[in-house]
Amino acid sequence: MVKVTIDTSYDMPTILSDALAKNTEFSKKFYALTLGRQKEYANYIADAKQELTKLKRIDTITPLVIAGKGLNDRYR
Repeated sequence: MVKVTIDTSYDMPTILSDALAKNTEFSKKFYALTLGRQKEYANYIADAKQELTKLKRIDTITPLVIAGKGLNDRYR
């Protein structure tokens, strides 16, 4: 039997942690998500190269996180 392990560890981007610190509802809902979804959002923010893009992405994900949805759930 093959044992599958899923790596759910991630590096929290500073800009995302700042946004979480400023908005308590966003923070509470973010940490209520599964580790996989948290990692998905953190990587989405970290993949942006410019600071402005990161800020726009945070504005985009905030309502999704508050609704308890994953990044790609809007396509389902």
